Amino acid sequence: MKKSIGILTTYFATNFGAMLQPFALKRTLENMGFDAELIRYKQPKVWRVYSPWEPKKVFRKNIMAAIFHVVTLPWQILKRRRFFKYMHRHVQSNTGFVKEIDKKDFYIVGSDQIWNPAVTGGFDEVYWGNFKTGPESKKISYAASAEDIDYNEKNVEYIREHLMNFSSISVREESLAVKLREISRNDKIESVVDPTVLADKSIYDEIRSYNPLKNRRFVLLYKIRRSEEFLDKIYDYALSVDADLLILSTWIEWPIIKFARSRKRVHYKPAIGVEGFLGAVKHAECVFTPSFHGCVFPILFHRPFFSLVLSDNWNTRTTDFLASVGLSDRQITIKDDIINQDIDYQLVDNKIDMLRQKSMSFLSNALV
Repeated sequence: MKKSIGILTTYFATNFGAMLQPFALKRTLENMGFDAELIRYKQPKVWRVYSPWEPKKVFRKNIMAAIFHVVTLPWQILKRRRFFKYMHRHVQSNTGFVKEIDKKDFYIVGSDQIWNPAVTGGFDEVYWGNFKTGPESKKISYAASAEDIDYNEKNVEYIREHLMNFSSISVREESLAVKLREISRNDKIESVVDPTVLADKSIYDEIRSYNPLKNRRFVLLYKIRRSEEFLDKIYDYALSVDADLLILSTWIEWPIIKFARSRKRVHYKPAIGVEGFLGAVKHAECVFTPSFHGCVFPILFHRPFFSLVLSDNWNTRTTDFLASVGLSDRQITIKDDIINQDIDYQLVDNKIDMLRQKSMSFLSNALV
């Protein structure tokens, strides 16, 4: 009989990485011979942030923002419908949320920024392993990430205490692993690759991707956070290589709408789904993004890309990963020129294979 694994993560957040990483982890565990399931835990803040029906998005002091939210609601609903259709097909077919954590042999908490209090509205007790299980069950963290922790005395004590909930601990960034080893005095905390990198690349063929700009050469900008300062630079680069500019984003944003309307050969598709995102990456002449997962997929699909370094200091995840695969030179700041040199993907693949082996070893040892 297969042993069961419950995965706890923000699988319902309507952004590309949040939808692809649980799919990758679930399929990897299934290929290892386990019965893996996404536990339908509703993380309160993440749900509110991504729900178009959140009342505070309408009833707020910023009247113009409230009006914009209402005007763009049809786009938001369309995007949400596309994301949830993908989710129900590839990640979790059941709807609704559970009131109690299901009984499993193992629980894997991760990946993505589940340990980032800025994302989860403070430390989330469930993601930090504070839930009841059977006496023989094990809790494991896999590729948990946290970009923005204030390591004050109170938080350090919380982290030290709650890390004891886990029989095996791994995080996505080596810099975070170093900090947690120091706090917990546990030198067995490992850094591992994100599930999207861990999984065999062939699993993404199960997702029916499509090219959102057929019969056009295009450069892709996956815009997150405050990367609008790069718009003119990337647009000029696209024109210099005789390509259109396709812009995708996590949110529907007025500055991007305005930018696309005021320039030729710019296409903004704010309601695109996971299938369109994968197709856009596969067919882009070059990908630009500050997103961690936005950099992972061009690497997996052997496409040219640049990681945009923003001034918000949320670059650790991408910086650590690119350094580990020998691609630190693909990071650019607003002051840098765009020089698109060829990438030796055979060398990169060799490095990724070694990281995968290390990460699979962690999982194999943890799941016993």
